[in-house]
This record gives sequence, C-alpha cells and structure tokens, in this order.
Amino acid sequence: MRVHESMDPGAGFGGALDARSQTSETVGSSSTGVSSTDHARLSLLAVDHDRPKLEKLALFLRASACVREVDTAVSAHGALLRASRRPYDGVFVDMRMPELDGLEILSILNAFAVPPGVVVVAGSDIHVAAAFRLGAIDYLIEPMTPGRADAALARLNDAVAWRRSGGDPATLDAITDHDATSGNMFVVDGGRHGGTRLLVPRSILYLQAYGDYIRVFADSGRYLIRGRLGDAAMTLGADGFLRVHRKYLANLRRATGIQMLQNGTALLGLEHERQVPVARRHVHELRQRLGSDLRSLSMTWHTAAPVHGASLS
Repeated sequence: MRVHESMDPGAGFGGALDARSQTSETVGSSSTGVSSTDHARLSLLAVDHDRPKLEKLALFLRASACVREVDTAVSAHGALLRASRRPYDGVFVDMRMPELDGLEILSILNAFAVPPGVVVVAGSDIHVAAAFRLGAIDYLIEPMTPGRADAALARLNDAVAWRRSGGDPATLDAITDHDATSGNMFVVDGGRHGGTRLLVPRSILYLQAYGDYIRVFADSGRYLIRGRLGDAAMTLGADGFLRVHRKYLANLRRATGIQMLQNGTALLGLEHERQVPVARRHVHELRQRLGSDLRSLSMTWHTAAPVHGASLS
C-alpha cells in the first residue's frame, strides 16, 4: 500500500538548495555514458548521513552486475533534490536520517510521478512492518552482508522489470512476489541472510497454530510469526484460505486433492507433496469449496499418519 503526500517534489526542496549545496552533499557518483545494454541495468541513489557507512553501501551496490550507476547523498534534502531532478530505479535510504527519517523519505518519494523502488536500511526490525505498508521493496537490517544486499537488488530488479514491461498484472505475477488479490502480506524472519522477508498469500501452502505463534509453510521455507490462527483465517479468507482444522489453515488454491478416511475425517493434499488433516466438521465445507477441482489423492496417502501428530477430530 502506498501513502501519497500532497506536494511537488521539485518545488518542495528545489528552492531550499542550489546546485552548489547539492554538490557539497554528494559523496560519490558512478555516472557514465549509457549504452543500450546499460539502460536495462539499475540506476540507484544511496542515502545515509554517516559517510563511512554510505561509502560501504555504495561499494556493495556497485559490485552488482545488475547495477549501472550509484549516486550518493548525505542528507534527506540532498537526496530528494537529486531524485526530483532525475529518475532513479531505486533508492537505498537509512532509517535514522536526522532531518527526515527513512519512512518520511519513502512517503515523499511515493508521491513522485514515477516513484523509485525504495529499500530501507536500519539497525533493527522495529519499523519493518510500517516500511512494507508504505510500499518498500525490501528492508535491510545492519550489519548488512553482500548476500543480503544482492537479495534486495534482485527484488528491486524484478519490480523495475515489471514497471518497464508496462505494469501488466500477469507479468507482475510472473516476476515478483506481489499479490493482486488482497494486498495481504506476512513479514517474517529472513533466515540465514538475516533481515526480513515479505510473503504474499499465494506463496503460502498452509499455516499451523503453535501456541502464541503461527508456523508458516511457504514455497521458500518454514517461518514462525507471532499471532493467532483465527485472526489469520479472517484476514486470508479472500485469498482462498480455509480453516480445515483447529490447528490448520490451508491455501485451497494450492490444493491437489482430498482423501476421505473411514472415520469421516480427511487429508487435504497440497503442492510439494504436503498434506494437512481435515476435521470432520470442516469436510463438507471443504468439498464444496473445492467443487469441480476436487481430485483423489494418491492411494499411498490413504494410510498416512496425521501431520505433526494432530488429532483428526
């Protein structure tokens, strides 16, 4: 979700700084002549008031084969002035800028006619949910590793490719993790690279209640988030999820079939050879929801034990 501010980026900051002050705030630039091949690569702006950190970030970014150029700025005003005078594919901005923080800069950039993709860099995950709600492409937690920076660049590259393709929703589904149905997102721990990861509903197979937490089983792996399964069921109903058991919420759009068991319960098959138990009271609704897509599972699943020891009642 993007937040739109009512302001003219050029007028709002162009009058505050002249060309001389812009030059004094810029610590580096890698602008060169642009070939047709270079045009497909990313043009970036890195923003941080800490010059050593900014130089390190710029070094990470310039080392990527998908990056054409990296400009840098050490203040919010300088960054917004630069962004208002030329288009950037992406902006990497530090959360703790002294004039305007990273989220405020993100909100202002969202108001541009062609907003750049924004990656927020921070020392903790306190603001991660707010950043994603404002439309951030990614959220990097320091200390940043080259691998994590590469992952953020890959996400940014996908978003830019979608925009260059004309923004067709079908193309977006093919190259990014955006979801056109509801805009629901799950912020989860990013795993071995650190930081965070953003999951959209269609990438999730099922969710399992786990005390005060929810286990999320997705294409990219397994994650643990704090929350209640009932709340998740209400949120994800529009995305094709159904509560099939007191401990399980399944994505019916990823279902491969259903196997009825002799005691009136069932096993729901999902992609990647996953299965979840279906309680008796949910079988009828499940069969109705699956409708013409209902298929029998492999007979080898008929005697399969309930997953994770769940009761099938």
